[in-house]
Amino acid sequence: MAGIALMAVCAWLGEAGMNNRMCYFPMAFMLAATLSSLIMTVRDKIGLIGRGAAVWGDYFQLFFALTMFLLAVVLVIEAVGTFRRQAERKS
Repeated sequence: MAGIALMAVCAWLGEAGMNNRMCYFPMAFMLAATLSSLIMTVRDKIGLIGRGAAVWGDYFQLFFALTMFLLAVVLVIEAVGTFRRQAERKS
Protein backbone atom coordinates (compact mmCIF):
# COMPACT_ATOMS: atom_id res chain seq x y z
CA MET A 1 0.00 0.00 0.00
CA ALA A 2 2.88 2.36 0.68
CA GLY A 3 4.08 1.99 -2.90
CA ILE A 4 0.68 2.95 -4.24
CA ALA A 5 0.53 5.93 -1.87
CA LEU A 6 3.99 7.06 -2.98
CA MET A 7 2.91 6.68 -6.59
CA ALA A 8 -0.09 8.93 -5.96
CA VAL A 9 2.05 11.55 -4.21
CA CYS A 10 4.61 11.40 -7.01
CA ALA A 11 1.92 11.91 -9.66
CA TRP A 12 0.38 14.75 -7.67
CA LEU A 13 3.74 16.50 -7.26
CA GLY A 14 4.37 16.18 -10.98
CA GLU A 15 0.96 17.62 -11.84
CA ALA A 16 1.60 20.51 -9.43
CA GLY A 17 4.81 21.28 -11.34
CA MET A 18 7.12 20.25 -8.51
CA ASN A 19 10.10 17.92 -8.65
CA ASN A 20 8.88 14.36 -8.08
CA ARG A 21 12.04 12.44 -8.90
CA MET A 22 12.91 11.93 -5.22
CA CYS A 23 9.93 9.57 -4.93
CA TYR A 24 10.86 7.23 -7.78
CA PHE A 25 13.29 4.91 -5.96
CA PRO A 26 11.23 4.49 -2.75
CA MET A 27 8.10 4.06 -4.86
CA ALA A 28 9.68 1.33 -6.99
CA PHE A 29 11.07 -0.44 -3.92
CA MET A 30 7.76 -0.39 -2.05
CA LEU A 31 5.81 -1.49 -5.14
CA ALA A 32 8.22 -4.39 -5.63
CA ALA A 33 7.79 -5.41 -1.98
CA THR A 34 3.99 -5.15 -2.18
CA LEU A 35 3.66 -7.04 -5.45
CA SER A 36 6.08 -9.78 -4.40
CA SER A 37 4.16 -10.24 -1.14
CA LEU A 38 0.91 -10.56 -3.05
CA ILE A 39 2.47 -13.08 -5.43
CA MET A 40 3.75 -15.16 -2.48
CA THR A 41 0.30 -15.07 -0.88
CA VAL A 42 -1.34 -16.24 -4.10
CA ARG A 43 1.21 -19.03 -4.48
CA ASP A 44 0.70 -20.20 -0.89
CA LYS A 45 -3.11 -20.14 -1.12
CA ILE A 46 -3.11 -22.03 -4.40
CA GLY A 47 -0.86 -24.63 -2.74
CA LEU A 48 -3.31 -24.98 0.16
CA ILE A 49 -6.25 -25.31 -2.21
CA GLY A 50 -4.34 -27.86 -4.31
CA ARG A 51 -3.61 -30.00 -1.24
CA GLY A 52 -7.23 -29.80 -0.14
CA ALA A 53 -6.30 -28.14 3.15
CA ALA A 54 -8.00 -24.81 2.47
CA VAL A 55 -10.80 -23.34 4.51
CA TRP A 56 -13.16 -20.58 3.37
CA GLY A 57 -10.73 -17.87 4.58
CA ASP A 58 -8.05 -19.15 2.24
CA TYR A 59 -10.35 -18.76 -0.75
CA PHE A 60 -11.18 -15.22 0.34
CA GLN A 61 -7.50 -14.35 0.80
CA LEU A 62 -6.70 -15.75 -2.64
CA PHE A 63 -9.46 -13.69 -4.24
CA PHE A 64 -8.40 -10.57 -2.31
CA ALA A 65 -4.69 -10.98 -3.15
CA LEU A 66 -5.41 -11.54 -6.84
CA THR A 67 -7.70 -8.53 -6.95
CA MET A 68 -5.17 -6.32 -5.18
CA PHE A 69 -2.41 -7.50 -7.52
CA LEU A 70 -4.44 -6.75 -10.64
CA LEU A 71 -5.49 -3.34 -9.35
CA ALA A 72 -1.91 -2.49 -8.43
CA VAL A 73 -0.72 -3.45 -11.92
CA VAL A 74 -3.42 -1.26 -13.49
CA LEU A 75 -2.37 1.65 -11.25
CA VAL A 76 1.29 1.17 -12.20
CA ILE A 77 0.39 1.25 -15.90
CA GLU A 78 -1.64 4.44 -15.38
CA ALA A 79 1.16 6.02 -13.35
CA VAL A 80 3.78 5.27 -16.01
CA GLY A 81 1.57 7.02 -18.56
CA THR A 82 1.17 9.99 -16.24
CA PHE A 83 4.89 10.23 -15.58
CA ARG A 84 5.61 10.10 -19.32
CA ARG A 85 3.13 12.91 -20.02
CA GLN A 86 4.69 14.97 -17.23
CA ALA A 87 8.17 14.44 -18.66
CA GLU A 88 7.01 15.42 -22.15
CA ARG A 89 5.49 18.65 -20.81
CA LYS A 90 8.74 19.58 -19.10
CA SER A 91 10.77 19.01 -22.27
